[in-house]
Amino acid sequence: MSDNLNNVQMYGPSGSVKPQQFPNRTATGVHRFSHAVCPAVKTPTKRPTYVMINNSGSYTFSYEDWNPGDTPTVSSYITASVSEADSPYRLDISPSAWDKADSAGAVGNVTFVYVRVR
Repeated sequence: MSDNLNNVQMYGPSGSVKPQQFPNRTATGVHRFSHAVCPAVKTPTKRPTYVMINNSGSYTFSYEDWNPGDTPTVSSYITASVSEADSPYRLDISPSAWDKADSAGAVGNVTFVYVRVR
């Protein structure tokens, strides 16, 4: 009896082999490739593979998990400074948000880079 049950699951009712059905796991859109974004100051974002600092100054980064629409608190940031000679500079960190400590930050000061692993 169990052999018949196995045959029904593996084969169609007429004895023909059922085609295997696999979910489509092909990434679409920007997720198909490595990409970079320039998030706004204090905006919770998906954690990047690494961060590029594009302008000199003192930057702070939050590593907390935030809900969409939340604004990270000042106490949740850790400082990282970059001298003028080092711009642009790669930091191998994965923060969820950033801010500029020594002046007002602007979109483009920091780039979050996402590397797609194949």
